[in-house]
Amino acid sequence: MTSNGYKEIKIGPRDFTIPIDWEVLDIENTSTLKGRIGWQGLTTKEYLNKGNFYLITGTDFKNGRIYWDNCHYVEKERYQQDNNIQIKEKDVLITKDGTIGKVALIDKFPSHPATLNSGVFVLRPIENSYLPEYMYHYLKSYFFKSFINDIKAGSTIAHLYQKDFNKFQFICPPTIEEQNQIAEILSTVDDAIEKTAAIIEESRQLKKGLMQKLFTEGIGHTRFKETKIGKIPETWETVKLKEYTKIIMGQSPSSSDCNDEIRGLPFFQGNGEFGSKYPIAKHWTTNPTKIAQPDDILMSVRAPVGEFNISNCICCIGRGLCAIRPSVQIDLYFTYYCLKSSINRLKRLEQGSTFSAVNKTDITTFEIPFPPIDEQRQISKILSEVDAKIEKEEATKAELEQLKKGLMQVLLTGKVRVMA
Repeated sequence: MTSNGYKEIKIGPRDFTIPIDWEVLDIENTSTLKGRIGWQGLTTKEYLNKGNFYLITGTDFKNGRIYWDNCHYVEKERYQQDNNIQIKEKDVLITKDGTIGKVALIDKFPSHPATLNSGVFVLRPIENSYLPEYMYHYLKSYFFKSFINDIKAGSTIAHLYQKDFNKFQFICPPTIEEQNQIAEILSTVDDAIEKTAAIIEESRQLKKGLMQKLFTEGIGHTRFKETKIGKIPETWETVKLKEYTKIIMGQSPSSSDCNDEIRGLPFFQGNGEFGSKYPIAKHWTTNPTKIAQPDDILMSVRAPVGEFNISNCICCIGRGLCAIRPSVQIDLYFTYYCLKSSINRLKRLEQGSTFSAVNKTDITTFEIPFPPIDEQRQISKILSEVDAKIEKEEATKAELEQLKKGLMQVLLTGKVRVMA
């Protein structure tokens, strides 16, 4: 059915509306799809740590590109064995084993020739049937993710077979020029996302270095002493947590009292609920057992031990957590950052045969450095400012990712046209 320059199409079980001059194509009739075939028998024993011929595996994919510094190498004979998988500029690569459906574009040729292991496909257009950059973005979209999810749902083994991939249908503008316009817009957003991610990582590394320095050298000190917990300024003390904090060990309520309908208090167990600073509720309970207050430090006490958040509400904590409540003599955020910086010492306290855990005695007797309260506040202010920068950049990155998602929905279906 057509109307106002658009037509209705069906791809698998899903209906779409696209411009009347756009086409629905498939991989089989537009592309060459190659991978290392089984009889070649390349094994991990042949992976080299250095050499002249890169070997690309599924673990080398990073943000839509190949992370060459992570690549292994193979002997020249293995590279020459199959010219179909000798990598060229503008090749599109897709993982077919393990985490299937990861996509990378060879945007520039690497410093050494490269080939593939058996877990990666290389996709190339036949006679300019589409622009590789356009296909790369299409394979990063909802359409391909949905296709991969359908495959996963029908199999207990994660594998993308060539016969299945060949059937993949994609929507394509009629000209290379229009495809290029779409690819350039999406690449511009990708570049902004990558730059923001780089700022976030740089800030995290700065924070890590500051934490290491501030909790051993303080601010402006020149004289130091050695203690059981390491070097600290001469004027500082060390204290056990029980001296300046209250420790509340969690206890899980009955499962019959729990819900995901926002009835009662938020219930935290430390299982994938911790955000960048504050926990994110997934469950609630109408019969809370152990209560944490706003500004309590929440610490995971079972594997993984030593993850931290700060409670921003009255909540119930399960047995996977404890709440650490600082007194007025010790700064909240100083304590929070100090504990985060002490993760290696905390992990040395882990015990248990079936899973790692720390007990209340371990926590209450755990020692931390203790500077004067004014210096505590200076240290926490410095680290909080870095955290604020990270949170701001993370929000920007989330907005850009949402922008890209929206652009893909309208650009890859022709709802918005971008003509050269």
